[in-house]
Amino acid sequence: MIMSNRNIIASRTADAAGSGGRFTPTTEMRRDVVVMSCGDHDVREIFECSRLRVLVNGAVIAPLTYSADTNVYRNALGATWNVREVTALFDARRLVKGFTVEYASPDGAEWSFAVEPDQAAVDLLLDVSSATAATAVTGPPPTQLRVTAVRSADGWQITNNDTYRWPRCVASIGASEATMGALDRFGVATVNRAQFQPALPADSDKLPLSVTCYVGRDQMFISTIQP
Repeated sequence: MIMSNRNIIASRTADAAGSGGRFTPTTEMRRDVVVMSCGDHDVREIFECSRLRVLVNGAVIAPLTYSADTNVYRNALGATWNVREVTALFDARRLVKGFTVEYASPDGAEWSFAVEPDQAAVDLLLDVSSATAATAVTGPPPTQLRVTAVRSADGWQITNNDTYRWPRCVASIGASEATMGALDRFGVATVNRAQFQPALPADSDKLPLSVTCYVGRDQMFISTIQP
């Protein structure tokens, strides 16, 4: 997982603004860092990570902090298991032009992937200062909500076709509604049939799907997708 504090601030500011509130970042959150973690403790797909490093133009970047620990997890049935995980913090300013992440498992297997400059700019907000991150996705919304929907096995996948992050959205079919939450820039939200209340009618596949997104207290944008 890779997440920047700039992105966290922007996301939470947008969520708060969408409900008419205000978000104040903590002192720790104001640190201009990118957090990277490696390892998955989900008992269904455990992945152990023994090492993580970041390179820029082929040179290794020293992390601000680095921890490689064996963590203990317990489920509701009392079963416990250990997972080796790595967490590292990096100076966001050193990653603006893109970077490569390398990581390894305890058995010696290694992987790597690149984060291109445009990904660093859009996904991590590294092209804006930390001071303006809170407003990077909360400027004036576009004049029209542009979404597309594709049916899945048990619902719909709704794609935002704009760079604007819609803070609060609801899907509706007939008299039934399902809360989607925020719809990220070029993001995809999955809405399952079971989420709709009241339950969808038997002929719901033949009815139009509407997506309504709210901005602030009084702005509402609607897009209707025909079956």
